[in-house]
This record gives sequence, C-alpha cells and structure tokens, in this order.
Amino acid sequence: MCERSFRRYSASYEDSEGDLNSLADRRLSQASKRKAANTEIDELISLYQRRFIGWNVKHFFNHYARHQESTGQSARSYTWVKSALQGAGLVPKVAGRGKHHKKRDPKPLVGMMIHQDSSTHAWVPSAHWDLVVTMEDETGSVNIFVWKAVKEQFRDAVYRARLMAVNGVSQRDEATGGQVRHVIAKRVVDMTHLLGELATTSRDFH
Repeated sequence: MCERSFRRYSASYEDSEGDLNSLADRRLSQASKRKAANTEIDELISLYQRRFIGWNVKHFFNHYARHQESTGQSARSYTWVKSALQGAGLVPKVAGRGKHHKKRDPKPLVGMMIHQDSSTHAWVPSAHWDLVVTMEDETGSVNIFVWKAVKEQFRDAVYRARLMAVNGVSQRDEATGGQVRHVIAKRVVDMTHLLGELATTSRDFH
C-alpha cells in the first residue's frame, strides 16, 4: 500500500469515529456499468438452444456476432459468450491444452528434408534465385541454392523427388565457424527409387 492510500484510509477511519465499515471498498458493492442484463443473457442462451445446440463456442460466436450486427446491437466478447454458455451448462469446461509445438530434438535421419521454399528472392546482391532447399541429417543442415536455369533443367527431380541427390559447389561461412553451409546446385538427381533400401535406424552420436 502506498503512503497516499494509507493517509486516505486513516482519514476516512477517523472521520467515521472508528467505524471499520468506512475502510471497505465501496466499488465491490456496486454493479459494473458494463454488466449484462439478465435479459441479454437469456436471449443469448435462447439463441444457442434454438438454432445452434451442440456447436462449439468458436463457431457459435461467429454467428452470434453477425446476428448482433444485423439487429443493430453490439456483440459481446468471445470470453463473455463462452462464460455465459458454460454458466448455463450448455458448453462443457475443458482443461487447458498444452503447447502445440513442444521443444525437442528431432530424430536424426539421413537426408531428411525439413524445408522447401520456391519463391523468387534476391538471396545475394545482384542475383535472383528461385529455389532454396534446406536438408538436414546427422551432420547438421545445409542450404541448397538452385538457379532458375538448373531448376528448369531438372524440374521433375526438384518438384517431385522424395529423395534427391545434389551435385554442386559447396560453401561454408567462416564467420560462424562453418556452421552455415550452402551448396550451389549444378545437378539434381531423383533418387526416390532408393527409399526402400535406406536404413530406418540412425547412428548414435551422443
């Protein structure tokens, strides 16, 4: 409590000649101006029961917002609608879900493709490249840069291969100690037919 609040409570207590009720927060006994009337809650529940019984809150809220707009009324928030439906027992309360993406180390697999970007972009000054393929295995990740002419020459392999072999010029970034690696593709070969012969287990590097 700050000094100003303490002085205000002290003055209020002394003015009331020691009445402890003077220290109570009167805001707690006053209804909020934004509190919904019982009739509004009843209309919401009636709308749900009449036309949308069994719908989840997300889908119902979209129709509720459009309904309010069509009648010239402002819509309440999604949280308010959910609380009202749950309070009426029309929508069950569920436990909060965990994080969708849990941080964990990926299972190491040879030649696992984790990203393919086919957008045209000036990756380096004065050069527009059309495709970036990022591949990762036990040794780390490497970016495969495919020039437009190479992409057109090996189009089927670039777009349809589930397993590919890339011949080209390898580059390493010395500033990162070789952690960033690139391969300027010169030739792309479709090796999908070898997928059945690859081992499904990986060596343990730890």
